[in-house]
Amino acid sequence: KIETIEEPIVNVSEEIEIPETEGEIIEVLGRQFTRVAEVKSIAIANKIETTFKNEVIARAEEVAVPVTKSALIGRRDFREDLTVTIDGEDARDFDDAVEIEKTKSGYVLGVHIADVSYYAQENSALDIEARKRGTSVYLPSFVVPMLPEHLSNGLCSLNPNCDRLTMSVIIEFDLDGNITNYRISEGVINSKYRMTYKKVLGILKGDTKLSEEYSEITDSIHIMNELREKLKKAV
Repeated sequence: KIETIEEPIVNVSEEIEIPETEGEIIEVLGRQFTRVAEVKSIAIANKIETTFKNEVIARAEEVAVPVTKSALIGRRDFREDLTVTIDGEDARDFDDAVEIEKTKSGYVLGVHIADVSYYAQENSALDIEARKRGTSVYLPSFVVPMLPEHLSNGLCSLNPNCDRLTMSVIIEFDLDGNITNYRISEGVINSKYRMTYKKVLGILKGDTKLSEEYSEITDSIHIMNELREKLKKAV
């Protein structure tokens, strides 16, 4: 025996009460499915803050002034040295610079890192924000910097032909590539060239045009590669 259960008939013409809700558009990411909009949505989904608080920006603007004489007190002056940065073709900021010299007893390598700590002093708004972010984030169409642009692309970027404060290490090697001495100091540099991996590789492969264009540093690039080969063997 099959019993049927009659369901109550719903009058679809009757109005159904829908609770009122309100929303606020806080940001327009762009047209749906475009690269810019999708990348921004990825940043939001991963809780990557793409903007800075007003107090952080204000502090960055306050400290982002040209290098003064007082800032150089106690620092080693490398501005006359032949320092260069070497980064990717599309790099937007330059964190480190290098220089090298070959001597009768070996090599002297200088590595200079942008001294961010001078500007983001401990427990300042900049320091707290930088520690919270931890690092810059590189996305396909834009970069979310660890510090506001006044610093990340300005005084904390080792742009060519600009005085920049650094933490520097000078490392001495013997002719076999063994470290014999090193010293670390606060410094100031003035990078002479903004080089790219592609250009450096071209010089190492004997590109005549590039070698002539960068004749001042061509020898240094070959010496760096010579030391690199020795260090590679030692690993």
